[in-house]
Amino acid sequence: MTFGPKRRVAVAKDVLKQLRSKKYIAQTGTYLELEDTIVYDENSNSIDLFDEAMREEKDLQEILPKVTCIVCAKGAILASKVNLFNKFQLNYDVDFDQRAGETTEEVFGMRQATLIEAAFEGWSTFDADINEEEGLKCRALKERYPEPLNRMRVIMNNIVRNKGVFRP
Repeated sequence: MTFGPKRRVAVAKDVLKQLRSKKYIAQTGTYLELEDTIVYDENSNSIDLFDEAMREEKDLQEILPKVTCIVCAKGAILASKVNLFNKFQLNYDVDFDQRAGETTEEVFGMRQATLIEAAFEGWSTFDADINEEEGLKCRALKERYPEPLNRMRVIMNNIVRNKGVFRP
């Protein structure tokens, strides 16, 4: 079951908010990579927040406000969905690539998830669900907005403007 339009818009707006605050860094080819995870305690001992969270099986939601995320479109959707709506328990068995794909499909549905990823990564053909016209539009979006940050903003604003639906 996919999210309704209001929740999809909320996720897209959160992605835009996180991009503005520089908590998300848009990058192709990376689902979700956490940066700035090293902090220091009162005795100046270094602590890796992510490693600690994995070891203690904490929720991703707990550490997202404390770190910077390098994300593709799917990774941004995963992080914002977790940020807004639910917990995501971390452990050493988590496959972020797989979970990002599943989450994007959960939020937007398979066809929309494919279009969003194709537009962000700049693929003209990605899946049988994309027709040739849509594939060309996705490729053109990357050519028009070569910088990943700008392209991610365009995609998320498109989702907001179209009430939860991405239209390349």
